[in-house]
Amino acid sequence: MDTSLIELKRILVSHLNQVESIDDIVEDAELTLLGLDSMRAMNLLFDLEDSFNISFDESLLTPEVFRTTRSLHDALLTLI
Repeated sequence: MDTSLIELKRILVSHLNQVESIDDIVEDAELTLLGLDSMRAMNLLFDLEDSFNISFDESLLTPEVFRTTRSLHDALLTLI
């Protein structure tokens, strides 16, 4: 597994109240079904920017990007 995906999942665990470990995160599962809401999404965004030393462009701040782990990872890959 790609190290950036592992790191993303590690960060997601702390923001999703329906998962306990990275093994609980399926890449195509909707993050809202795993507990991501708008407040958690903002905190997730800040943690991702800090952890990956990136800045999300405004064009990436869409529900589609934050829909699944896979879509979020794809966006991250364009920034790192």
